[in-house]
Amino acid sequence: MEGGDGDGGAADKRWWGPRIWRVLHSLAEVSDRAGCGPAWRGVLRATVELLPCELCRRHFATAAAAIALPVLGECRARIRHGLWAAHAAVGGGGGFTEEQLAAEYGCDGNRDAVLDRVMGLMGEVGTAFRAEAVLGRFRAGALPDWERAVRGLVVLLRAPPVVVGGGGTRAGGGGRRRR
Repeated sequence: MEGGDGDGGAADKRWWGPRIWRVLHSLAEVSDRAGCGPAWRGVLRATVELLPCELCRRHFATAAAAIALPVLGECRARIRHGLWAAHAAVGGGGGFTEEQLAAEYGCDGNRDAVLDRVMGLMGEVGTAFRAEAVLGRFRAGALPDWERAVRGLVVLLRAPPVVVGGGGTRAGGGGRRRR
């Protein structure tokens, strides 16, 4: 498998780092559903466990803990800013300003294109990590947990919005409602 940016293939953070950041930044651009905060918290926790670099894990854990996500409100602005600040703090971010994130990761507002790209990148990371034995460098189960967390957020973000009392939106869903 071609590793891209470094001699270590997928084991090289120059390969997996940009892909994981692209997943996170892309998801942030479409996180306009009320109630996505808990799903985001799961993605951030799973990402900490996924990172094969101990220093990266520590940096990301600190940055992720600093992101104040609402339980019920829309979280796009908070997660966008928090991820941008975290990425800039670790020397990444491609030199983007926070205002340039939508243009780079938002697919001109095409939610389905963003979420399809996320699923493709998630698949690339999973395939590469498994093929290149990167899994031995982090907690067993971290990759399936990350894939499950990302997939869960994607499902939430694909759901049609439902207008709620104060004019906000939450992800809609079928099925039975609890009483």
